[in-house]
Amino acid sequence: METAKQRAERFREALRLEGNKLIRPKRMRPVKGRFTLKGIWSSSVRSRHYSIKRKFTESEEIKTDRIELKPERFSLLINKAEEALIDVPAYLVKDPEFDGILRIPIIPSYRISMEKTSLEVSNDMEFAHLNLETNEWEIHGRSYVSIQNNRGARWN
Repeated sequence: METAKQRAERFREALRLEGNKLIRPKRMRPVKGRFTLKGIWSSSVRSRHYSIKRKFTESEEIKTDRIELKPERFSLLINKAEEALIDVPAYLVKDPEFDGILRIPIIPSYRISMEKTSLEVSNDMEFAHLNLETNEWEIHGRSYVSIQNNRGARWN
């Protein structure tokens, strides 16, 4: 018996990307909509657990073997308490062979740029320096810290 994970992998392997079009192996009946996921910590006297609520809201059914991918609004929010909210465009497959598989294509419509690529904080002989670099898809960097007495320059 094939597991849900194996079925999803088989579906993923059957897809092709040609330019901005997602090509499926055959004509299918995906339903376009939005997928929302909320993750929340809750506590009782004796335990603490993380609960996840998922919801797919349908907008239209599509009968085709190709989906044109274009940038759409999406959100990913995580706070300090590790609570999360994800809201993304998605396609839910309704065909018997792949029923229940959710495809979430996220196409960024933004460009990352910065005026300054470094930040330095110093006090006496202590300092902290952050170097940032960007490319089309990400922000990454390195931090250098020299703190002797843990006074003055600190990361918050």
